[in-house]
Amino acid sequence: MAPRPQAQLRITDGNKTQQVRNYYQTNEITFDLPFFDNFGDNYTVIVWADGYQQAGFAPVVLSDQYAKTVDIMLIPKSPGFSFVNARWDAVNSRYPFLGTGVDNAAGAARYDNLLDQMEKSLACLLNLCEAMSQVYLSQGTPLDYIKQLRWDAPYAPAQDTAVRSNVHDHFLTGGLRMIRQF
Repeated sequence: MAPRPQAQLRITDGNKTQQVRNYYQTNEITFDLPFFDNFGDNYTVIVWADGYQQAGFAPVVLSDQYAKTVDIMLIPKSPGFSFVNARWDAVNSRYPFLGTGVDNAAGAARYDNLLDQMEKSLACLLNLCEAMSQVYLSQGTPLDYIKQLRWDAPYAPAQDTAVRSNVHDHFLTGGLRMIRQF
């Protein structure tokens, strides 16, 4: 793994006075900041690191009754996909409909081809599957009703080339065969 970059952290109070401006390399930092008991307690927190998009949050309203936590995630300027935890065996175990209708070797080959040739489509497919796993219906999740993903043309997972509302490159087309079992 690459070493963690130093992040510049700036904290400004509601009076527009900079309270903190320093570089840190740790994930959790605690500060003792002035409490004004007025609009001065509306702090702004901004974090920047080389190679990442700047991120921040405002207002962070301080209290003299409890500690306030702010979670900020830095996103790389050149993001990429990582499927290190999404190898075939793990994915097939979690989403068995991806391998329905073929033996394990053929399912792994189809999945690896998608991984090598169309990683955006695979990322979209896995995001949709994970999102559906978090939706609880009266009986199970939407994943319980998906029995098979069609991998044959023209239904195979693929990147949609249509441009919709200035958003492109992130659509997944594919045939899902859904069967409700009672």
